[in-house]
Amino acid sequence: MNFLVERKGNFLVIIYNSEFIADDTSEIKRSVYDNFDVKEVILDISGVKLVSTPSLGALLSIHKHCIQYDKKLTLVGLSPYIKEIFALTKLVRVFNIKESVEEVLNEAKNESIDSESKKS
Repeated sequence: MNFLVERKGNFLVIIYNSEFIADDTSEIKRSVYDNFDVKEVILDISGVKLVSTPSLGALLSIHKHCIQYDKKLTLVGLSPYIKEIFALTKLVRVFNIKESVEEVLNEAKNESIDSESKKS
């Protein structure tokens, strides 16, 4: 298995621990399915060095799977090289991209605080 899975509250954090993304995404999709109650999937690809056309297809497949199960997918840890590829292929319009897992979790925490203060 090329990834680790962690639950953090309503988030499923998947950390890719390979230098490239395999085009077989069935294990990641299974993890998303098995954690049906999470609201957001965070895919950390900070260790990924290379992307290929099948890799991009794999990410799109994971994205489609998340949409199918009403989950938000956020990619984090993109290297400058991968950011450039996403910009050239216009995938920056498709994916929610953040710098780190912590950034996503902090934004969710702040949104929760803001919504609580509006209720008061």
